[in-house]
Amino acid sequence: MRKFFKSISLFVIALAPSLGAIPVSAATPTHISVGGIVSIVREVNGVSNPVTNDFSYTLTADESNPAAIGGLEDVAISMNQVSPDTDGIARAELLLNLSNLTFTQVGDYVIHVRETASADSANYPVDETNEYQLLVSVRNVMQNNVPTGELTASLADQPINVDGDKVEKMKFANYADRVYLALAKHISGNNANTDEYFKFRIDFENATVGDVFTISGQDATVTYKGETIATQTRFVVGEENYIYLKGGQEALIGRDDDYNNEEIPIGLRYTITELDAEDYNTYVDDSKTESKVSTEKITTSYNDSQDLRNGLDPYLQNMTDFENAKNTTVATGISSIVLPFAGLLAIGAVSTCVYLAISKKKQD
Repeated sequence: MRKFFKSISLFVIALAPSLGAIPVSAATPTHISVGGIVSIVREVNGVSNPVTNDFSYTLTADESNPAAIGGLEDVAISMNQVSPDTDGIARAELLLNLSNLTFTQVGDYVIHVRETASADSANYPVDETNEYQLLVSVRNVMQNNVPTGELTASLADQPINVDGDKVEKMKFANYADRVYLALAKHISGNNANTDEYFKFRIDFENATVGDVFTISGQDATVTYKGETIATQTRFVVGEENYIYLKGGQEALIGRDDDYNNEEIPIGLRYTITELDAEDYNTYVDDSKTESKVSTEKITTSYNDSQDLRNGLDPYLQNMTDFENAKNTTVATGISSIVLPFAGLLAIGAVSTCVYLAISKKKQD
């Protein structure tokens, strides 16, 4: 029996060199040496002003990978005042270096890339549609057709999109959520002047200085307090901006009809003030209390609108209505023009009566 085990031991020792060809043990960890850099592009569509925001991306190893991948970390693209192009698209690119990833076993690996967060998701929603796969092949380094105990890893030259197609870059995109404001002017009362223009100012508390919003709905020129004024077609945050309307008119702020584009971000706090018009009583948004300043409002997404859910026009939530009322009591007696003459007639009548009374007394 001892001779048998000794024979087996000698056989195994003799066979040991050939067993090295079987990859049953972990080799030395390796990094990607071929094509370790890929590109992530983030586009924000439908903007007319510079974009500032951070977008986060998660790199996840597929569950069916041969082994764990070391060094996988989330990455981010930061936009800092990125100006849009003529098509209204702001764009930023990140070159993702995967050379720090480690692989310990031969096989084919899949890495999923998804956009998972936006620092300002109200204005720049997460792209939940696009997803990509990165493919990494890990193989033995061979010498004389025998594994050397070293590995080599290479990244496929192109990512794969959700449709299974190869693409040059991993592109994520979404439309910015934008709205516009509406300012309406109404007049009422028997002494209101239908041809009179009224002056308004919009004050944004947290808008970005330098942002530009389109103004439409005003007459090109107006006469205000005897002065002819060419009205503004652009509202520039941080500068003096005035809007002039007469009864029955409405101005839109932040809607560019040429590009069918809305421009004002979600979450801006603002008030609207009517200037002058001291001889009118002013009421804002059906309020019964006289005031020339609106309550503070916050721009709200149409997607979150209760009006939208109720089937009403969602833009009404970002509308402010000013009504100017001017009434004068209508005279029901003798007019002020006739009054002096009526007084003289009354004095004459009294004098006549006194004269007649005295004359009659003398005759008696």
